[in-house]
Amino acid sequence: QFPGFAYCVVEHAAPADYLLDQSPHCTPVLVGTSTRAAPVTTLTVTDTEAAVTLFAHKYNSLDPDTVIPGATYDLYVEGSAPPSGVPSTMPPDAATEAGDTWYARRTTNQSGDLSFTVPAGYAWCLAEHAAPVDYQPDPALHCTAVLTSTSTPGDLTVALPETLATVHISATKFNSLQPDTEIPGATYELLEQGSAPSGYPTAAPPTDDPVPAGDTYWGQGTTGTNGVLTFAVPAGHSWCLHELTAPAGYQPDVGYHCTAVLTTDTSAAAASIALPEIPTPGQLPFTGGPGLLLVGGSLLLVTGGNGLWLLGRRSRRGPVPS
Repeated sequence: QFPGFAYCVVEHAAPADYLLDQSPHCTPVLVGTSTRAAPVTTLTVTDTEAAVTLFAHKYNSLDPDTVIPGATYDLYVEGSAPPSGVPSTMPPDAATEAGDTWYARRTTNQSGDLSFTVPAGYAWCLAEHAAPVDYQPDPALHCTAVLTSTSTPGDLTVALPETLATVHISATKFNSLQPDTEIPGATYELLEQGSAPSGYPTAAPPTDDPVPAGDTYWGQGTTGTNGVLTFAVPAGHSWCLHELTAPAGYQPDVGYHCTAVLTTDTSAAAASIALPEIPTPGQLPFTGGPGLLLVGGSLLLVTGGNGLWLLGRRSRRGPVPS
């Protein structure tokens, strides 16, 4: 260039996934003579990464209209981190994903949504760090294609299904006059207090025993040789057991034995309740004290692997069948 002048450069076209820099970048006035060249002047011009916004939506896999807040996800970039780095330090409890780099963490809002603003030109993966109460952790890694400044809204959105966790109701049937005697052959129906959980199949209730108003018939089962009956049910609901058929030599149990709402974090220090069966008249009364079976808890609720003891009681809603 000719000495005695300053020179400027302006970016005419930015590379893919970088922002166009229209600011002039100028040298000082160049010095020199016709016999001696001016010193070399170097201009360093940086380009800024373009940004895209990645959206994710969390919903109940069995009821897509039910959105799920409170699900925490970690975001990973496939490969090394962008030149701009990561916005925060990787938490010590974040999982390591082979070949990926941890980038950020977010939690779904009340609409079941979360978003990340990230550099363009990379592929991204979402991994659930913590599931909300009553839902199972999502083991899948949900990844996008490479997101660019020309990606469509569909490319920028990730659907995140969540599945309800399962809790187990286990009831033990015993002789009310001899509490250490476990009773097989007692058939109980299980009722959900309220409407049935969305997405689960429903069965027809017994025709000879109307379901109380406001309850939903779920199924039935019979106590085994150890007097135990179990049900696997979705978390987040309360349930009632009601006897349909008493075994020979015992009177029908007309009561409804109900739980509180069972969740994946229900306290283990919960009350327990037994399912007593009354012998038909003519059997000798039991004169001893209460047995260990009655004291030890004859209804065991196991939820999420934590041995929970929880079952409440309510009176029958509706007329008692004759």
